[in-house]
Amino acid sequence: MKRAVSVKELKAMQFDGYPFKGPFYELVGSPSKGCVWLIWGESGNGKTSFLMQLSNYLAEYGKVMYNSLEEGIGQTLRLATIRNGLTGENSYPVQLQQESMTDLTVRLRKRRSANFVIIDSFQFAKLNALSFAFFCDEFKARGKNILFISHADGNKPMGRSANSARYYADIKIRIEGFKAFPISRFGGSQKPYVIWPEGAGEYWGVGEKSTKKTEL
Repeated sequence: MKRAVSVKELKAMQFDGYPFKGPFYELVGSPSKGCVWLIWGESGNGKTSFLMQLSNYLAEYGKVMYNSLEEGIGQTLRLATIRNGLTGENSYPVQLQQESMTDLTVRLRKRRSANFVIIDSFQFAKLNALSFAFFCDEFKARGKNILFISHADGNKPMGRSANSARYYADIKIRIEGFKAFPISRFGGSQKPYVIWPEGAGEYWGVGEKSTKKTEL
């Protein structure tokens, strides 16, 4: 049986994390090594563009694996990488893959596997609430950041399992109208992130100015 930890001991503990800066710090704070993200939004609202921009930023902190279960490795994904400036010339590599959750599990158990794992989408991963929790528990313990992408049903992730995952996730981000709206357990001002200023301005009916170019 594990010994209980006092409040004083907890406050003195140091946990590994990623020192995000700029708009992504404002969005989610400083995520720990070993946490789960859930990102959802309806089609045509900027979800893929956000993922490309986020991947570009995460690659400053560790290896990124983008598992395109749903879309695959094709022309639409290629154009998304070009449109959002995903060059692959970051501090760490961004790898694009399309493989089953079984094969992904084997890959992630290897030494030097990716630090950040993006799984697009939750629905194509075909996980239920229990298998999702088992997968996340294993790789959180290994220090991985697991990012699941979900379809949306209104303002919520689509399907009972995906909606259940929302309560498990440490970072929750809803995409609407080319903005990312966060709820994070890691601080930051949780200021919405503007994915595409012109599109956001048209959708929300107000002028949107981008802060990404000066910070990322």
